[in-house]
Amino acid sequence: MQEDAYRLEGTVVIPEDKKDEFNEYILRILDKCGIRKTDKMELGGQIVTVVRQPMPDEQGIVHFDYSIFEKKIRKQAEYNMNTCELKTPDRGYSEFGIVMNMIMVMQESYSEDHCYFMFKDRPGRVDVYALLIKGVLGIRLEFPNRAKIWDMLFFLKNTEKYEEDERYIPFYKAIQKDYEDEFIEFWEDDDLYFSDDMKKCLSDWKERFMEIKLEDDFNVEIFLAQIITELDHEWGCRLVDRKFVTEFMEHKDDDNYKKALLFYREFMDQDCCYFPELTRKQAIRWVIRNNRRPFDFTAMDAFQSLLINHKYRYEILGF
Repeated sequence: MQEDAYRLEGTVVIPEDKKDEFNEYILRILDKCGIRKTDKMELGGQIVTVVRQPMPDEQGIVHFDYSIFEKKIRKQAEYNMNTCELKTPDRGYSEFGIVMNMIMVMQESYSEDHCYFMFKDRPGRVDVYALLIKGVLGIRLEFPNRAKIWDMLFFLKNTEKYEEDERYIPFYKAIQKDYEDEFIEFWEDDDLYFSDDMKKCLSDWKERFMEIKLEDDFNVEIFLAQIITELDHEWGCRLVDRKFVTEFMEHKDDDNYKKALLFYREFMDQDCCYFPELTRKQAIRWVIRNNRRPFDFTAMDAFQSLLINHKYRYEILGF
């Protein structure tokens, strides 16, 4: 399937009195759906790759190239806050591509000129994306430019009429996740739908964190750089957030932050003790990485998410 099977046909013209609202919604979609911009930092004598939340530059251009759920760096895409245009040279059909489709459906809905979300050579279905956008933003979209075919597109299987005001699609379902284990950084007031493994993990973290003993001469910067590098190169986890690194460096003398890094490393290395004849890297690459549960990789991502969610980090880890 070619990369441009999903596209927008026509001209996007967002009314001036709606442009600020529209831009705010696009930034929220990018953030809440895990779209990020990769960045470089110098840490512990090495250059590490991190991600940051997409924000407009001085010219009003928002750049992004990464999904924390897809874990793949793509060619740089951009959204223009001035013209409300989206450019995506490498969006694919996974988590990153789904979010780009959401933005194109938003463009069709808001545009006062005729533009249509297309799949190949025909108008694409917008109903599923409207439900998905409602789940993320809590807004109800209308599509006046395709009103004549709207009723046809909004029939579900068995000709049951879609009731838009009563339904929405959670984003985790749209990206084919069974649970919201990977969404801890977005955890606010409502409970997330965690797996039993994640619930147990959070309970264990709460108990075990209090037992962590600090080491002498603990160098936060070097330790942090090692963790970031190993999460990416050895474990294939998501790239860490720049604000995670910045916060830990700002609190490098705080014992709680030191304990959090030690705890992180302890979880990453928990099976290395069974292979004393190997270095840690050898044990991970040759044996452990291919034999740990898939959930363990999710948990490594989830712990980083917890560390940047101050509300629930305090509730679970106490700082």
